[in-house]
Amino acid sequence: MSLLFRRSFPLLLLAVAILSGCRPQEALNWKISATSPDDFDTWTEQTNRLLPVELRKELARAAVFIQGDSGISERHSKSTNLNNPFCRRIDRKTIRHVLLDGYFVEKKFLANRVSLEMENILALEIRMDLHAVGSKENERFAKSVEYREQLIQTMKLRIAEIEVRAGSLNRQREASRLK
Repeated sequence: MSLLFRRSFPLLLLAVAILSGCRPQEALNWKISATSPDDFDTWTEQTNRLLPVELRKELARAAVFIQGDSGISERHSKSTNLNNPFCRRIDRKTIRHVLLDGYFVEKKFLANRVSLEMENILALEIRMDLHAVGSKENERFAKSVEYREQLIQTMKLRIAEIEVRAGSLNRQREASRLK
């Protein structure tokens, strides 16, 4: 009997691990369950307790950007919809994959916004040229240009932060593959 136990013990441990729903040790490698918005909500509710606060915030931000990029106005419109574009995009992906996807979308959004603000500054400068120097209109336009330049700098800083974090996530992914 003890020989039988010794031989079957590794199989027993494997069965317990599978049945208990073991996850990879690193939270970034956990798979997201999102067959529907309700399924994603359930997964989020169960998983948030296990994630560090910063990673939880990072994942929530990524989800918001991906949701906006998925072409739906509300994630919960038809919450049992199994063909939800947001859910199709993140279901069975790792947290790391979703973070990288979210960063890609956010960076694209910011780059477009920077371009738009630069166009707005150019338009304001053209309008300033049409008004007398020192006029109230020119002062108002100059303040608007200054505000937009600050906004552009803030967005460029965020893009730089995204590039650093995305690079870090990619390096960690490569390191975990080599293990």
